[in-house]
Amino acid sequence: PQCQLFCPVDCIPKDPQHEETEEQLLDKYKRLIAQKSTSN
Repeated sequence: PQCQLFCPVDCIPKDPQHEETEEQLLDKYKRLIAQKSTSN
């Protein structure tokens, strides 16, 4: 989601074999942030 705030959406390549909803991307982001904070 952050990339789309700064870049035109058309310049961000999408993988039609691996489409994700905004909700799925947000969940993934939250998991990654949680993993990062526990690894410190």
